[in-house]
Amino acid sequence: MVASASAAVATVPVPGLSAATDLTLITRELNFYKSQIPFPEEDSEEFRRLTPEMRHQMSKLCVTSAVQIGNLLATYAARSAGEEYARFIPLVGSAIAGSISFGSTYIFLDKWLNELEEISLKFLDETSTRVAEN
Repeated sequence: MVASASAAVATVPVPGLSAATDLTLITRELNFYKSQIPFPEEDSEEFRRLTPEMRHQMSKLCVTSAVQIGNLLATYAARSAGEEYARFIPLVGSAIAGSISFGSTYIFLDKWLNELEEISLKFLDETSTRVAEN
């Protein structure tokens, strides 16, 4: 759904509109994904009990500031840079830009969701092991 909305906006030949819309859509979607998994807050006691590797992985994925969101989206922006130029190709530019936008948004969110799933399963394993030991 998010990738489709991104593709629809990318067909409009207004410079910067697609990038601004993608930033909003992706940020909202990442925050939604994060809200669905009850990871401990980075300053909590439960977070400090995790292994250093788990803390590092969770900190990388649990975006808490605009700067971190910007760093994540820099990867996305590099993938979709050609979209801005493709939009102005006569006759087929809008279709190309929409396809690029759909693909890059879908791939970015899919990759991020898969990483989040992997970290979530590791977190569950670590937490259940710690509970079983106590």
